[in-house]
Amino acid sequence: MTPSPDRLMFTLFNQPEWRDKPGLNAYVLRAAFPSLSFLYRQDFEEFKDSSLTLSFDRLVFVDRQAAKLAPLNAAANKMVAQVGSIPSASPQWWEPVRLAVVGAIEASLPNPIVDIANWKAPRPMITYVSRQEAVQRRLRQEDHVELVKELEALKTRKDVDVDIVIWEKLSAAEQIRVASRTTIFLSLHGNGLSHQLWAPVTPGLSTTIEMLYPGGWARDFELVATMLGRRHYAFWDDQLLWGSKMAPGMVMPDGFHAHSTPIKPTAVIKVLEAILDKTTVPAHQSHL
Repeated sequence: MTPSPDRLMFTLFNQPEWRDKPGLNAYVLRAAFPSLSFLYRQDFEEFKDSSLTLSFDRLVFVDRQAAKLAPLNAAANKMVAQVGSIPSASPQWWEPVRLAVVGAIEASLPNPIVDIANWKAPRPMITYVSRQEAVQRRLRQEDHVELVKELEALKTRKDVDVDIVIWEKLSAAEQIRVASRTTIFLSLHGNGLSHQLWAPVTPGLSTTIEMLYPGGWARDFELVATMLGRRHYAFWDDQLLWGSKMAPGMVMPDGFHAHSTPIKPTAVIKVLEAILDKTTVPAHQSHL
């Protein structure tokens, strides 16, 4: 197993510039790699002025501009797209990081799960991530209301738990805890789907369903799902899309970021039932 990184070095900018507004970048890194140290542009300028020589046993360069030249970048429009094509010794390549983060989170919350690696959910969990209070990208309000109603009804028909969350109302630790107990994510396109990183993968069941403004797509979260071994489906209103049903790249038509994305709740429920029953859901395909 490759050892955990010792240092994260930002040669082009200083400490505040890499932090995201919700504060998850630093939070997750410290949970995953508690001994990680950070070097910034000012540190490198000081090293340069000192004429000291730095020596590292192993060094990984991350260059966004260089990554844009990778063949798979055109399909996903993401700098990490090519990583998924690298042969891995195990489909569980991400599991050590996931377990480290979730384990650190659980230790900080009441009633923690002690043995994260062997924890099994009593039944599948569907987590609907609502964006109805977000600044950008919301479902049509009447569709959101009907979707919640249909999800609650599904819970009475199937042996499944349903959690309806607004990430912004939860702490970072609470968000990751919910994600780590989720089997199926359902959300309008948005950064909240990054939390699928912390969900365990159950082959044939773990799925991400992303609702998109009709005619638009962005492959950010299909990429994450595919690299983790999850299935990914998307909806344009009542039209189910997957992998090769969407062209490579990214399209964001007028309305993509608005508050009026339509969705047919009964169509979503039909796919959820098929996933839970392991029946006629299309085989996952992808450009990635």
